[in-house]
Amino acid sequence: SFTEREKSSLVYDEKAEKRHQKEQYASGRLFPRFPPTPRGIRNFALLGHLIARGLQDGRTMNMWLHPVFLDRLLGKSMKPDSRYDGSVSNLLPSRASIGSIGSVNVPGGISTRHLSHLMTRVDPPMEQSLQRLLAMSEEELAVMDIVFTVPGTDDRVQLCEGGLEIAVTQNNVAQYCDAVRQVLCCTSVDIPARTVLEGLNRSSIIPGHMRLFTGPEFEVLLSGHRGKVWATEEQLRRDVTCAHGYNTHSKAIQFFITAVVSFSAELQRRFLLFISGSDCLPAGGLNPPIPVSYTHLTLPTKRIV
Repeated sequence: SFTEREKSSLVYDEKAEKRHQKEQYASGRLFPRFPPTPRGIRNFALLGHLIARGLQDGRTMNMWLHPVFLDRLLGKSMKPDSRYDGSVSNLLPSRASIGSIGSVNVPGGISTRHLSHLMTRVDPPMEQSLQRLLAMSEEELAVMDIVFTVPGTDDRVQLCEGGLEIAVTQNNVAQYCDAVRQVLCCTSVDIPARTVLEGLNRSSIIPGHMRLFTGPEFEVLLSGHRGKVWATEEQLRRDVTCAHGYNTHSKAIQFFITAVVSFSAELQRRFLLFISGSDCLPAGGLNPPIPVSYTHLTLPTKRIV
């Protein structure tokens, strides 16, 4: 169960939710590549165990997942109007054979507008390229010599059966663009998401319970707050304990708190890394808090020649 302090740090923040939804092409955030490789799948299984261990121990990590991938882990369907039926099986997409991926059966049900929005969040340059394709004439598409395969896979993955033999024309360019968006934004996360959730399940974390959190809330549990660690003096006072000659009214304590709060976000995180071994603050604050005590130093009286 969560303490009142942990609950207050996880309170729903509408602005944070909007930032989470609008986050564009987050540099340094984890998103699965396509097609998946056996080594990559093993790494995602390890990631599931690592996330579970961090949640169980109350530790935060520098692990920033892409919002689209995080939404899939939390059981959110790629369809904007979908409803969750409460079953854990809905959180675990069916596994495909990694070694036999040669073509992708692209399911329907997701609007072009929503697929375009997902691609803009995942890979804006790719979405810009697809938009340029949609604006090309029949002659320009013929010069491009594009077939129904996933870009960047050297024609190893076809978007449909016989995709290598189907040229992209003005009659089917819209279907081609939607299929590429579907594969790179939706299909690409299914197997990795399933593997992570299975790792969580084997580590006694029930995947269905993750539905209780929004994306920003779960990110706070996993990696702590972004930006400044302590934005106000009151926040820092919660993480400081005074002992051995100091109390909360001591001038030295006041100077210390004022100085640390005035630090930039980067400097605060370096300070936190120095005193705790991690630059991420857990959702419930430091436990134990930072001890600040008075130490009297006796300087030598002899002169050293």
